[in-house]
Amino acid sequence: MNKRIKLFLWSYLYWVSLFVATKILFLLYHFDKMKELEASDWLKIPMYGLRMDLAMAGYIAAVTGLIMLVFSFFKGKTLYYVLNGFVVFITLLACLLTVTDMELYFHWGYRLDISPLLYMSNDAEAAASTGNDWILVRQGLYGLVLCMGFLFLYFKWIGKRVASIQKGGWKEALVTFFLAALMFLPIRSSLGDTPLNAGFVYYHKSSLFANHAAVNVMWNFFNSLGQKDEISIPNVFPSEKVAHNTAGFFDSDTATNRLTNLDQPNFVVIIMENFNARFVETLGGKPGLTPNFEALIKEGILFENFYANGNRTEQGIMAVINGWPPFPTLQLIKYPNITEKMPYINKSFKRNGYETSYTSGYSHFFANFSSYLGNAQFDKVTSKEDYDPSIPTGVWGVHDYHIFERLVTDINGLKEPFLQVGVSQSNHEPFDAPMEIHYKGEEDDMEVMFYNSMRYADMSLGMFIERAKKEDWWANTVVAITADHANGWVLPEYKKQPDSNNRVPLLLLGGALNQRDTIISTYGSQNDLARTLLAQIGDPAPEFKFGKNILSKNPQSFAFYTFNNGFGYASDSMDLSFSNDAGTYLRKSGQYSEQNLIEGKALMQRYFDEVKKLKK
Repeated sequence: MNKRIKLFLWSYLYWVSLFVATKILFLLYHFDKMKELEASDWLKIPMYGLRMDLAMAGYIAAVTGLIMLVFSFFKGKTLYYVLNGFVVFITLLACLLTVTDMELYFHWGYRLDISPLLYMSNDAEAAASTGNDWILVRQGLYGLVLCMGFLFLYFKWIGKRVASIQKGGWKEALVTFFLAALMFLPIRSSLGDTPLNAGFVYYHKSSLFANHAAVNVMWNFFNSLGQKDEISIPNVFPSEKVAHNTAGFFDSDTATNRLTNLDQPNFVVIIMENFNARFVETLGGKPGLTPNFEALIKEGILFENFYANGNRTEQGIMAVINGWPPFPTLQLIKYPNITEKMPYINKSFKRNGYETSYTSGYSHFFANFSSYLGNAQFDKVTSKEDYDPSIPTGVWGVHDYHIFERLVTDINGLKEPFLQVGVSQSNHEPFDAPMEIHYKGEEDDMEVMFYNSMRYADMSLGMFIERAKKEDWWANTVVAITADHANGWVLPEYKKQPDSNNRVPLLLLGGALNQRDTIISTYGSQNDLARTLLAQIGDPAPEFKFGKNILSKNPQSFAFYTFNNGFGYASDSMDLSFSNDAGTYLRKSGQYSEQNLIEGKALMQRYFDEVKKLKK
């Protein structure tokens, strides 16, 4: 009897020790971020995170107890193989999640959950998410060493003792059942109404990294896996208060500033991969990085306070095409029953007599775009599978030069008036753009690779505009250039403040424009683009209920965006971001007030309520 109790307790201690160790490894791996915190956080992070470590260990220990219960009536040798096999499997899984999470945190900015699986539909995409093959090998070695080290300790002190457990009876079975049932306490981690969630271990008032580091990655992964089909957001306000605090934010204003003298100009919307405002000199970015875009600013109209609504490719594309903000805890593109009910910019232009087309270099199968584009019903869709197989590709698909070449070809095949959406992809990790090196450095220096990839994307864009100017349709066309998102995880400035990294350019060009060399300071976001462009042809487009016309005579000047279970809210007078998990500000500046926070929470709840309606 005593041997069974000791085995159970030692097993529980093993899992707790493993999780505390992996947390310390995460801190060491992200030592640059830890240097920005107080020395005391080296103790506070494991201490506050212990609550979640105990809970995850409780889940595993409960299964251990059930295994011991089932095999109470068998000899110890049988229990030895079954229980130790279970320990080996879970240890391998824990180490795999740990080393994957350590690297992906650089790229994603949040702890590992199931969302990266959305982008890993094949081996190439999985490799691309980490940057290069060496990183995969390195993380594999780290995981192997970690796993072997802990399994050595387990078998030395615990595993070998399992075989000595004697066959038991009902008394032993009842004791084992009681021990497994006791794990309910650390699993729930609370005697109140609220079970354990990430907010329980968020202790830091300003550092999102410190709060993220306290989270148990295995708990986070399985918690998100269990909630993958749920939309469960607490109602902060009653519906009438939501309506009151968001009233007028998206009001339709038929009086608009016209940028063209044509009744039905053509529109080309270009969504550039990862084209951060920090890389455009006019917007305060790195000088000389995007010379073609910089030159084009003089020819068009630049919106200097424009924001991406999310931080992933499919989120940016949906924000532009659907005028729909990303749902912070759910990948909406995975749900065809939701996306089929959304408004689409191409459908709105189509009712006005426009032919519509979508061109990208990504695969149809990336991030479930096959079902999404099926619901969109563009008149023509071009993706990776439609290019000449002899064209060289990168891990994510066809490179920008060939995408923009195909874009011209696809437009030439359209009947005016038309709407053409084009999506680039080369400025995506692992930054394998096929161009002459402009910025020199070490072969695996991701920052240098990023700069060269950005130069390639800028060159490809410049080539497209020069080619387009020679086409007959250019004189009747407005080109809108923006980005899908603004990640810059390889850059030092991004690592210091990733939550403020949503600002992207919006540049309007084209022969149909009646203005040039103009900068507009109105705050807006990707959600506003559909309604803004449709207003130019006299369509108020009320179906885009989360967008506004930023060229209105009296525009609402604000931008709202979301990140992993949080939101940002910026206007002419203030800028703030708020974490729902931590229940605290991540950033606040300007003349903000608590009313701004209430408005932000109400906007987010309004989004959630609408998604719930669509999911029914």
